[in-house]
Amino acid sequence: MEQLAKRTKIKKTSYQAVLEKPKPLKLPKYAKKRPEGFLFPDTYELTADSTATSTLKQMVTQYKSVAREIEFEAAAKKLKRSPYEVLIVASIIEREVNKEEYRPKVARVLYNRLDKGMKLGCGYPMGPFTLLDFVGLDTTYYIANIMFEEFREPAYAPPPLLKRMVLAGRMGRKSGHGFYQY
Repeated sequence: MEQLAKRTKIKKTSYQAVLEKPKPLKLPKYAKKRPEGFLFPDTYELTADSTATSTLKQMVTQYKSVAREIEFEAAAKKLKRSPYEVLIVASIIEREVNKEEYRPKVARVLYNRLDKGMKLGCGYPMGPFTLLDFVGLDTTYYIANIMFEEFREPAYAPPPLLKRMVLAGRMGRKSGHGFYQY
């Protein structure tokens, strides 16, 4: 919401208020009043009298349009998943996986975790270092760099240890050595 507020000159608190009570956005039924993931990233034309509600509604409308175009609900049904589950997995993959060829594999891993009872809130069945080794320390380092470059927020900067490990060739499971040896 910070980026939207900065670029639209509509207060962040206005966006937050709409997201807390999202009924005017007309989210899909499967959203169950959860707007996260339904604000389609695109370029929008706003007028001087645009509001937080009208801006967010435009984003939800675009999401619905694209979802209809790609037959999203039918695709989810084919996977024997709820559209919401598919949306969350797709969002995670889009944000976290930097190479196209890894996306199907990561999707399969996520679905396997879902099948084993892991909730979408990610109550991980493994510790954070095992997970980092699995994802790949180089991938994690790359993502942290992108986040830091985009937001210039020190909290997103990759930790020095992670950088040293990647430079030393310790990439996790794919190299046979990360936080653990494989």
